[in-house]
Amino acid sequence: MASFVAHYIAGEMVLNRIESRYPVILSKSFKYKFLLGNLVPDSTRLKNLEMLERRKRRNLIQEEKRKTHFRSEERLNRCIQYPDLAQFLSLYGGLMKKDSSVLGYFFHLYTDKIFFEHLCSQAFTFLDRNQNPTPYLDDSCLVKIEKNQNILTTGEFWDNPYLGLYHDYALLNQVFLRHYGTSFDFYRLFSFLPNFINPGICEVDYQEVLPILEKMHEYCEREARFLDVRLNVFTLSSFFSFFPFVVEDFFQHYSPLIEEVMIEEGNQKKLSIP
Repeated sequence: MASFVAHYIAGEMVLNRIESRYPVILSKSFKYKFLLGNLVPDSTRLKNLEMLERRKRRNLIQEEKRKTHFRSEERLNRCIQYPDLAQFLSLYGGLMKKDSSVLGYFFHLYTDKIFFEHLCSQAFTFLDRNQNPTPYLDDSCLVKIEKNQNILTTGEFWDNPYLGLYHDYALLNQVFLRHYGTSFDFYRLFSFLPNFINPGICEVDYQEVLPILEKMHEYCEREARFLDVRLNVFTLSSFFSFFPFVVEDFFQHYSPLIEEVMIEEGNQKKLSIP
């Protein structure tokens, strides 16, 4: 659920952390596949939804994301639905050594899980009609914003572009780009797309990553403006601590898996030396 700009910046941090931690210089192919794989879970096969009412459009997209984000079947009745990391690894863990896009995809899921568990749980609480906290989707009709105790309807929280979650996303994307910077190069990644081939993840179409690249390019091309950043839901400090935390936590939990991928990357480079 983190924005695609946040995912891309976190993905670059992971690649930098890999090169500082292991004796390997990653190939451009490895990096591009990882970064595109880290974006592709947020792609959609759904077309021509612009004419639909905002809530209906979001519901259709969320239905598709239940599959692309491997959301646990046991939590589909919950307001917050985590990616099932174990399910992804059981299905596609064996592909990681063959294609770095799979590691990128997995890191996207991991980032979303940490985002839900840490940032969202601290930022807002779903309430029932009596304003009691509830974890259940069918019971929730209100959302309490923890930093100011404001209460929104779920419709305002999800769908109002001036009050809720997506108001913050629009501002945060520009803040992240100004604060962290990025080596994002639309034209190089666009040129690489013919080499971005799905190694076997059935839930997603790899070529549908293009609209995300175009949107990322749009954000990067905007003139940087020092906005009066007034977030409705989150705090800037929580995000500035989130990025380093999610990267280090990923390495803490999955170093053996990452090391297996690095060994394979190293072997491939040795094989390419005449």
